[in-house]
Amino acid sequence: MRLKEPLAVALLAVLAGVAAWLLAGRETPVPVSPTETPRIVCLMPPITATLIELGAEDLLVGRSDYDDEPQVALLPACGSTLQPNVEAIARTRPSLIVGEASVGAARDKLEALAPCTFLPWLTAGDVVESTRKLGALSGHSAEADALADDLQRALVSRAGPNSPRVLLAMSHEPGHLSAVYFMRPNSLHGAMLEAAGFRNAVEQEISGVPQLSIEAVLELDPDVIVVLDSSPELPPARRAALLADWQALKPLRAVEGGRVLVLNGKHLFPAGRGIIAMIGLLKAKVPGATRHD
Repeated sequence: MRLKEPLAVALLAVLAGVAAWLLAGRETPVPVSPTETPRIVCLMPPITATLIELGAEDLLVGRSDYDDEPQVALLPACGSTLQPNVEAIARTRPSLIVGEASVGAARDKLEALAPCTFLPWLTAGDVVESTRKLGALSGHSAEADALADDLQRALVSRAGPNSPRVLLAMSHEPGHLSAVYFMRPNSLHGAMLEAAGFRNAVEQEISGVPQLSIEAVLELDPDVIVVLDSSPELPPARRAALLADWQALKPLRAVEGGRVLVLNGKHLFPAGRGIIAMIGLLKAKVPGATRHD
């Protein structure tokens, strides 16, 4: 039996779209069709937050286990890019899955469920360009371009040769400061630090796990140490214990000069224009801001 002409045309259009998606390697964002509302599962919190800022939260049908934005609180939790909850994702019937382009991404599992886009989200350049891609994916290109332009301007380095050398360290378990996880210079946080007018105490670009031994920290001898703790609330006793561990390293000039501080809160790991606010926070809180060039 021959297909009726309208049905045949529709079938060919669908097959052509699938072929284009496969040839593109599922990496190139496909602009939103004016006749179809996307159903997006987003598996990385900063990307979810950016979609919300673009005004695209109504397109989201699933979130990661780690999203805490109130706009998506009632959506199904679907795991993460690294460990997706396949059953939960399938129940949302997504037309698009968005995740981070990380080495351990479960691409095969996710691509078996729906078209996928994996966006790099490590460096400042990644965030700016991936924000533009999110605009194309969600039908909010104008909003995304405006946001990306604002971020690009804000993330210009303002560090000079005489700017303080700052070590951005991740919080540790009190009483166990045996190694230091830090923010790479070639990371988004590294870019925010330079945009605030400071130099990163770790000058070389780092690949792999950003970890320093205590001996390496002593050798770096930064002017300022900023400890970042993601806890929304940081009890005074824990804050004091974190500082005490650092203050035991008295040869450090940052310790001798009282330039070790602990900052806490989810806003320290921002997305969207929260990145611009974080740059302002670093300017306001980190000692030595008056020395910026």
